[in-house]
Amino acid sequence: MRHLIALFACSLFFFQATAQNSFAVTIQDLEGTWYTDSRTEIQYSVWSYDANKNLFNRTFAVLCGDTVELSSATITEVPGGTAMTVRVDTVDNGAWQTFRLAELTDDRLLWQNENPEGRPRQLEWRFDGNNYGISRMDGIETAYRRRRMKPLKWEFRCAGAANLSTFADNQALEKFRSLQRISFDEASYQRMAGQEISLSARVAFPESFLLLNMELGIARRQIGVKASFQQDQIWYTRNGVYDYFNTYLALVPEVFLGRKKYVSLSGGFYFTLAQQLNYRGRATATGPETPNVTLANPRMDVYAERGLLAGLSCRLPVFPRYQPALYVRQTIGLGGNQVRATALGLSFRLGEK
Repeated sequence: MRHLIALFACSLFFFQATAQNSFAVTIQDLEGTWYTDSRTEIQYSVWSYDANKNLFNRTFAVLCGDTVELSSATITEVPGGTAMTVRVDTVDNGAWQTFRLAELTDDRLLWQNENPEGRPRQLEWRFDGNNYGISRMDGIETAYRRRRMKPLKWEFRCAGAANLSTFADNQALEKFRSLQRISFDEASYQRMAGQEISLSARVAFPESFLLLNMELGIARRQIGVKASFQQDQIWYTRNGVYDYFNTYLALVPEVFLGRKKYVSLSGGFYFTLAQQLNYRGRATATGPETPNVTLANPRMDVYAERGLLAGLSCRLPVFPRYQPALYVRQTIGLGGNQVRATALGLSFRLGEK
């Protein structure tokens, strides 16, 4: 019974968090300036937050150069739900009325008048895509388009992940041919766990689902190796772990799927800025001749990385302020260091500008 109660409590928390986040995201989509124009007038509806995170609205029309106030509204959290106080100049002599949130979806907000005799009875806002909206008051519709006030938006994020890394089968051949025109006679690599952390600056383009991430990170890779080769009557062997830290810079375009931008696909390239190389295990050089210093040192086996990145990210329905996201990413190294790595991690927002 205790387990059932605990499970019910966890489920309730998750669904409440999901509902709250859905409301927060939908409300945030209202923020900004919306407009509609005709042959005779231009009408604006402006939504903005105050210091207490209350959302204010002012709707007005421009007629022959004159500004005519049409309505005002305020959305606030109240005991038992969310309320919107509204004043329409042409209704009830401009008196303030209170509406309760009656229905909420990802693209629709429906408000019900608390006064059974009040008019209008319902107010509705429906999103039609990312940049269009429809306001309905007792069946009378007004179509709006979002006006972009800022050309670009910056967001800063932090991410941490665990990775599994190995080298491609031809890693040894390419590497040692470039050194001394030799190759491993036998080589095998073991995929091992590592970690990575990164900071990124993300720029969002207006009226688009496209973003551009500039990422600075450190990836620790561990790759097991068993190999041997011969050169000039000297046998060289490796039986250990390449353990190195790779500081990299990446440029990663990202595309969101859907208006709510919960899921995204990304792909780009990266290159190494600095590398700290280590090796744990045995490395031998045996034979009648003097060993080659470069070939006898396992740290010389690993090149600076460069290559391609591709990933999938999904935003979690909790803590909307930080917008946590779970992501998976594949790394494909090019050139001499043909690393193959898969990372699973969590990212969150530090701030925006």
